[in-house]
Amino acid sequence: MRVGEEMDPWIDPRIALAKQYPGYDISELDHLVEDESLQVKYIPERMKVLFETPSGFAIFAIDSGYLYDIGSDYTGIETIWVHCVDEDSADFFVWLKRFLKLTNRSTAISTTGIDESLAKLIEEECNRGQKLIVGESAYKEVIEAQLEIPCVCDEATEELMWGLHNLLHDLVPEEKSKFGKQDRKYHSKKLLDFLHRNVSEDIKPEMINGKIALLASVMRRCDVASKEYSDSLHQVDNVVEERSGLKTDCWDTVTYATALMTLIGESVVMPDGMFNSAEKDAILEGVGKYNDKLIKASIQKIYRKAVQANNLQFAKLRELKTLLDKAKEGRGEVLGEVPQVSSPKKICQEEAEGDEQRKKLKVTDGDAD
Repeated sequence: MRVGEEMDPWIDPRIALAKQYPGYDISELDHLVEDESLQVKYIPERMKVLFETPSGFAIFAIDSGYLYDIGSDYTGIETIWVHCVDEDSADFFVWLKRFLKLTNRSTAISTTGIDESLAKLIEEECNRGQKLIVGESAYKEVIEAQLEIPCVCDEATEELMWGLHNLLHDLVPEEKSKFGKQDRKYHSKKLLDFLHRNVSEDIKPEMINGKIALLASVMRRCDVASKEYSDSLHQVDNVVEERSGLKTDCWDTVTYATALMTLIGESVVMPDGMFNSAEKDAILEGVGKYNDKLIKASIQKIYRKAVQANNLQFAKLRELKTLLDKAKEGRGEVLGEVPQVSSPKKICQEEAEGDEQRKKLKVTDGDAD
């Protein structure tokens, strides 16, 4: 069976895949099948993960595409942290296989050897040439030398280890102990980069906790949603330029959606500063001239979703700044002003807040899908 090939709808697609790829458990293959089309999305490289916990080691199965596939807005090294902020998100790509509690965890893997029970666990789980993701290069060297199991330890695995650490007790419920401060070996560089770009360059890795990561992930998802809405709107760039002389390539999503809503005859707020006088005149003159090119229901839907995403992102950014300010209070430092979400449309952001905004823009919770 090839990627994208349809399966017999009368056969459980997971069973069909398990027969085709005997190295996988059915639980590892479930999410690789499109629910409606019953098509195989892709088959990731076969890997397992060895994760060191406070009192032992856990073995996970993993969809390695989430680490190395760069063909999506939600896969690849830049977004591993996004999936490691709550258990529901992590369940899409990593699954606990076994947990081993050890009395001598700190010396279980060393240059002198590997704990016998741990070595047995690794060998039982990494069969048929599976690679093993590990969190330390020293572990890689020892396991490859003594067990002859190929290991991976790179920048992506460090991001993953941070995520497993963040969700330790959700993903490994048998683990009752907690990590101490001295055990915090891993930081998500990509999460830190995101916070530096969108909040403040003063943020330090030790300031980031689970709640801050969760809020950042919501902002990141809003970014992706806004990009999708923007891509849809920009399909009419040539038409808008030809009929109204408007250059839309530099417009943010809310700005573009506002312009199109006006062009289809909807009464929406056009805050001062959103458009220059020439743009505003061209938009108002174009009202009613696009009925043959713009689908009114589609524009309305995209507009509602774009405003909601912008509103949510702005609200989470406020929450995020508050938490980070508290994290800095101990050192007597305060983060700077919150940056704009849909730069440079500050007034539009302010209009997007509160009940009054919802009335003006005709956005209700019932409109959200």
